[in-house]
Amino acid sequence: MKRAQILTLGTAFIVTSGVAQPLPKIQLRPIFLKLKALLATGMEEAPDGSGRFFILQQDGQIVVTTNGADGSEAKEFLNITNRHPHTGVEDGLAGLTFHPGFSTNGLFYIYYTQEKPRRSVISELKVAADGSGDLKSERLVMEVPQP
Repeated sequence: MKRAQILTLGTAFIVTSGVAQPLPKIQLRPIFLKLKALLATGMEEAPDGSGRFFILQQDGQIVVTTNGADGSEAKEFLNITNRHPHTGVEDGLAGLTFHPGFSTNGLFYIYYTQEKPRRSVISELKVAADGSGDLKSERLVMEVPQP
């Protein structure tokens, strides 16, 4: 097919594909108003139905609070601040995700940066018996050198 024919078919598809649905109403509202998170880089909900939210802080700390709470009861889940992941604007603790079987195996993954040598790190960890992240269980999954 020629380019003009493809563009014509694409236009015809758009025109005949139906009426667009209205966008849903979206409302933003503050949550965890009493949480003292400095330089928060992300938030993930535990996939185990517990209603727990894990808030990542760029300096290397993850705190956990529950849905509907004000954040004042947030507890430390993991702390890698002694690794100094945050040394500049675009580095630090930047990611958290949970294993698909998290509710039974307690595995989760973190993404952060390190210096000397500068690199990106992905590690697998397990939840300890007390409900915190167990640094002793850490398994390095990948390191990528950064220029």
